Amino acid sequence: MNEQRQAAPDIAVLRRALPVLERVVYLNTGTAGIAAAPVLRRLWEEVALFETEGEVRYHEMQERMEAGRGRVAALVGAEADEIAFTRNATDGVDLVAWGIQWREGDEVIISDQEHPAMNHPWFYLQARGGPKVKMFAVEPDPEATLRNVRALITSRTRLIASSHVSCQTGIRVPAKDLCALAAEHGLLIFLDGAQAVGQFPVDVKALGCDFYASNGHKWLHGPKGTGFLYLRRDRLDAVRPTHVGAGSFVRPVDLDDIRLMPSAHRYEYGTRGYGAYAALPAAVDYLAGLGWDWLEQRLANLSTYLKVRLPEVPNLTLLTPRSWDLSSALVSFTVAGRTSQEMADFLWHTSKIRSRTFPDKAILRVSTAYFNTEEELDLLLAAMRQMVGR
Repeated sequence: MNEQRQAAPDIAVLRRALPVLERVVYLNTGTAGIAAAPVLRRLWEEVALFETEGEVRYHEMQERMEAGRGRVAALVGAEADEIAFTRNATDGVDLVAWGIQWREGDEVIISDQEHPAMNHPWFYLQARGGPKVKMFAVEPDPEATLRNVRALITSRTRLIASSHVSCQTGIRVPAKDLCALAAEHGLLIFLDGAQAVGQFPVDVKALGCDFYASNGHKWLHGPKGTGFLYLRRDRLDAVRPTHVGAGSFVRPVDLDDIRLMPSAHRYEYGTRGYGAYAALPAAVDYLAGLGWDWLEQRLANLSTYLKVRLPEVPNLTLLTPRSWDLSSALVSFTVAGRTSQEMADFLWHTSKIRSRTFPDKAILRVSTAYFNTEEELDLLLAAMRQMVGR
């Protein structure tokens, strides 16, 4: 994500390309990013091309999707043939969870701050007779997190799975060290990068992970229904496709030659919404045009602005580390005596602020995206003070 120094973008101009901001304080990019007008135009063009001309454009649309695959691969430091396009990060989790040939007694270690997209596949697999799931505590101190993982590893451990960034608290796990720990013990490791890609540089090779999933609809602000799974080339055969079809095999017309494609393409089958994947590079290019360094600094500055001031609100406990290197643009907190839904409802009804609830833990989360402003964060802080004052 390196680029030459360039002039900082004009936030007012950027916001004009996002009309929803005229009526909503959008602090929920961590759930669904909003696409800028140029990205949206490209999406409509790509989708319309296939929808209106059908088979006439079939092979051309496949080629356009392949160009998108190369763009995504370059973004995360992978080779194009190591990237499988999915609908979302959840697909990536399921492909790995159900594709590994588990042995009796196997164990999987996951974090205690996972999204349902990570929790549900593993626990459903366990309920169906699959590996036992063990959970490690994610802590603000990365060394403590690593100790927690190390304490759970046994001779039966087969895989470690963790979000790169916790969706609950915004804590950035020590991903590279976690991958090194897995390698030290001969374990597979899976990272869910749904809250990482688009926030800060991600290089799957440098991390040393076996599998990495993410999506286009959060911090890339791209088409909904787009995602990808990175599978390290030498791990392809470790994950058996649970579904196959046209596109999965080297010779799809020869039913006596059932050889899987020697690439991540084996996990894709059948006709796809090629236009959405072809438009994904437009989202990546839009952010690259803003400047990746500027973008990361913008997210860091806004989240820090908020984290410094939130503790001033009475009865509020900040859950996200102040240091950018240990956190992200997800900022989470609790307020004594308040449920997350009560807080979210109050913010929406009084100030049209969109946020994310975690009802089981009374956590409220907000996202500070590149288009947000300090004035919007001041409005959030004022609303929180008003709420606790009641």
